[in-house]
Amino acid sequence: MRAQLDQSLKREGIDKELLAKAIHQIRPDLDQNVLLEKMNSWVDANGQRVQPDDKGEFREGSIPYAIFAARNPDVSNTKSQQL
Repeated sequence: MRAQLDQSLKREGIDKELLAKAIHQIRPDLDQNVLLEKMNSWVDANGQRVQPDDKGEFREGSIPYAIFAARNPDVSNTKSQQL
């Protein structure tokens, strides 16, 4: 599961720590440690956390939270300003 997450983020060019910092700038009320933890989770199209099935697989349409968050225009703008 962790390897699949890392491959997905690498393919998308996402740095979890940089993304968490960008989100924290937009939402300073969110704890950065909680954000870093969320970077290891998977969500549905609405951003709701999903759990793997008994085989360790996520249902179709689920994506890593980091990819979901990176698609937010405010986050991507903030992230690009940090670079």
